[in-house]
Amino acid sequence: HLQFVSAVKDTPTFSAPPVAQQITAGQSLAMSALTGGTPSTAGTFTFTDPSIVPSTTGNYAADVTFTPTDTANYFTAYTTVNVTVLGYTQAEYDANYTAGQIAGFTEGQSDVIANPAAHNLYTADSIQDLKSAGQLMIQAGATTVNLTLPINKNSTLAPDSWVPAGNLQLLLDKTANKEFYRITFP
Repeated sequence: HLQFVSAVKDTPTFSAPPVAQQITAGQSLAMSALTGGTPSTAGTFTFTDPSIVPSTTGNYAADVTFTPTDTANYFTAYTTVNVTVLGYTQAEYDANYTAGQIAGFTEGQSDVIANPAAHNLYTADSIQDLKSAGQLMIQAGATTVNLTLPINKNSTLAPDSWVPAGNLQLLLDKTANKEFYRITFP
């Protein structure tokens, strides 16, 4: 007498999904670790496609695959986790720079053009120096303008190992009380 037994597989459930470690913009999901998670059976959580590089910052909904240890009695299951992506993607940086920085510059430029008497820029009586670290320094005398651009050097490319290397200087004749200068890097 022959008897057939039909095995029916179960689908794992999760009382808690895993938690994804945060990554930085430009990194793939492979750089994030999945920890925790409470499945109904033993197994492993992995990103469904670890090569994905999120295109936005903030919370990214990533697909996760759960592979049960007992594949004879359980199906593979899927869930979604949020991966926090820190920083700015290149597209976000470009959009923010264009919208914010250029708008601010244009607004300031319009104010100077509309009301030049309110701005004592680069006159012998009112010398404006931009002395923040890494910025251009401008000094105006009675007949000249001295532009100084600090140059730094680094032998390891470690973020905190830049040291001063000297200054790039340019002395220009001043032809009016109020002059504006723009440096363009090709």
